[in-house]
Amino acid sequence: MGKTKITQEELKNVLTAGLKLKDPVFKLEHHGTKVSGSIVSDTFAGWDDARRQHEIWNTLKKEYNSDSVALIGVLLAYTTTEWNVVLD
Repeated sequence: MGKTKITQEELKNVLTAGLKLKDPVFKLEHHGTKVSGSIVSDTFAGWDDARRQHEIWNTLKKEYNSDSVALIGVLLAYTTTEWNVVLD
């Protein structure tokens, strides 16, 4: 087994570079050894949920191979507009 833990900063750097994110905002938390959370960037505009997940996980697998499933929990992707929706 390779890597057993990842920092939030490392994850931010990998995703920002790998997805070529424009002005990303990350809301991340550690849950045990995994990092989960949300990524907000207008880079995701025009991408459906399936493409967002596919691109995120392809980027992670390129960087961490099979270790990605042990290091990363749930990551959800939003555009700025989606993130700022006011729910009443």
